This record gives sequence, structure tokens and C-alpha cells, in this order.
Amino acid sequence: MAADLTALTDPATRERAEAAFVQPLQTALDDLRNFLKAHEVTRDNLPPELVSQWMTPDGKARIEVVPSGNTDDNATLRTFAQAVLGVEPNATEGRLLSKKLADERSVGRNGD
Repeated sequence: MAADLTALTDPATRERAEAAFVQPLQTALDDLRNFLKAHEVTRDNLPPELVSQWMTPDGKARIEVVPSGNTDDNATLRTFAQAVLGVEPNATEGRLLSKKLADERSVGRNGD
């Protein structure tokens, strides 16, 4: 290994080593820097699969809301469900739907 290090004292050998190792490393680091720069995010530059999960074909956006507080607490979920359904009676996703259906079954079973 000492002989290899001694060879690097020769300017021609050092230039070849730099061309073989340093320049590609600098190029890779420049590419990485460019990749990590922030870019504007728009619907047009998002992957179509992602856009289709959040936008309908007629341009309506899907939104996701979550309750504040303990989501394992039925009272919290009930309050949240009532608030959301007060704004959008057709809301049907996630825990909101589960709580709504459970309440409907409970009401039907108890004769309320």
C-alpha cells in the first residue's frame, strides 16, 4: 500500500486517480444536490396515480379530516362524526363511517 501511496506523488498518476475517482464523485454529489432542491409541487407534476386518489375525474378534490383528541374514545368519535356529517351528510370514509354505522345499528337495535 505504501508503494501505491508513493505512486500518487507523481503528478500524472495523481491526475489519473482524480479523473477516475474525484470527478465522478463530484458529478454524483452535484446530481444529489440538484435532486434534493425544493421544487414547486403542482397537480400537473404529481404522479397520475396519486392525483387519481385525491381528485375525481370532474375535478372535485377529496379531503381527509381527523378528529382532535383521543380517537379511541367513542364520545370523541361521535362528536367528530356529528360535526363532519353536519357539513357533509354523504361523508363515508374511515372511522367516521364505522362510528356512524355502529350508532345506526345501536339505534335500530334499541328501538330508539
